[in-house]
Amino acid sequence: MKLIGNSNEIVTFRPKRKTFHNLCEDIVLVAEIEMKDQEKYELSYGNQLIPIATKLASQEQHKIVICTPPIYGNIDFQIILITMNYHISIGAFIQFYINQKTIYEEFRKFPKIGIDYFGDYSKFEMGGLEIVNQDCLNRFRTASEFIAFLDHDNLFIPKNGNILPVQFTEIYASYRFNTVGM
Repeated sequence: MKLIGNSNEIVTFRPKRKTFHNLCEDIVLVAEIEMKDQEKYELSYGNQLIPIATKLASQEQHKIVICTPPIYGNIDFQIILITMNYHISIGAFIQFYINQKTIYEEFRKFPKIGIDYFGDYSKFEMGGLEIVNQDCLNRFRTASEFIAFLDHDNLFIPKNGNILPVQFTEIYASYRFNTVGM
């Protein structure tokens, strides 16, 4: 197999089989190569060129990165907004993966978060959590001191737990909930 990059440099490699059985229709092949121009790659297989999507690792340093599961649209936004603001207030960077364009546009308004739009990817729900966790790990492992994989309603709590009541009061006061009688 050959990998062709932006500079038309061709790298030949031999993938190693990682699937240890013959029960599955698909198998996993793994190969490691040094990537020089990390923008666009195509895999040459026979007389076909298959584009390979690549993302650069983050260059911005973070103390804590929170990786979250994919958001498909059926979520409680109050929980996500409170969780997001709480993590930002303790200095964490939070990475979201969203497949609804309108939700993506709303999240773009928030500073200090990372968002990716994955659109209509039919196989995403089959392995969505594994895909986004691997993407988040690959993107931020060299640019952060600590990475946490949390659900949308989980909190990363620092050692000084006394700050939580104060932070929740501030976060609650910053929102106008549409609840009667509050």
